Amino acid sequence: MNKKRLLPALLALALLLPALSAAASAVEVETYVNVAVGSPYTATTPYTEPNPNAYVQIDGKELTDGVKGSSLYGTEWHAFYNGAAEDGYYYITVELAETAEKIERLSIQCCDNSGASVVLPESVEFFIGADEESLVSVGLAEKEGNGTYVDYVLDLSEPSEVTVARARIKPASGMFVFVSEFEVMTAEMVELQPSERDELNFLCNSTATVDGETRHKLVRTTVGRLIFNEGIPQDLGFVDRNDPEQVFEPEINFIVGKKQLGNRARQRL
Repeated sequence: MNKKRLLPALLALALLLPALSAAASAVEVETYVNVAVGSPYTATTPYTEPNPNAYVQIDGKELTDGVKGSSLYGTEWHAFYNGAAEDGYYYITVELAETAEKIERLSIQCCDNSGASVVLPESVEFFIGADEESLVSVGLAEKEGNGTYVDYVLDLSEPSEVTVARARIKPASGMFVFVSEFEVMTAEMVELQPSERDELNFLCNSTATVDGETRHKLVRTTVGRLIFNEGIPQDLGFVDRNDPEQVFEPEINFIVGKKQLGNRARQRL
């Protein structure tokens, strides 16, 4: 670590803290926008029986209402169950209100609650097309994240025109697969103001070079932190850029105080 380079940068950050805390400047960022919100869809018949639990009261809007799952048995889930599988799969088919020209990412959210036989799928395959008859496979999704709520995501090899999107879900050994939001996403530049909502929920589309390839990943951060990072080098050592899981992170993506900066500096000097 270059001490001469690190210390002035840390001092500058500390001096900027009061101004950044009071600033309300907007920042323009690239983020994914879900164009499937409110779109009609068809899906394999869900489980709605009251026994053993009334898991979900299905109203046909759960998968495109813009609300992702945040509770084990809430109404945001579409509960697929093994007695209704079609040829060993569950299906979701979303028809967009109008053709989207530059779709880059497809995603569904699943729930891992194995104690209630709600398990993650064995695989998720996505299809796109101009209509149901022209649907073609664009690949298998990758599991993104850990814990109870997990996204199955596919980044398309190139921006694509989409009117209809389908997920074909292969269940594992459990009785249920709970699925929430089916997202059909395009990358857009948006202007955001720092706010409490951004503090809690903002996801930024971050770009990095990994093994010689340019890759993208959604990183949870805040508008204020994006502003904060614009003026500092992104290789000070607060983030391990050799770790593929961290390489997309902004250099300062934690709550910053003078003591935190001092402690981190001492750890790296």
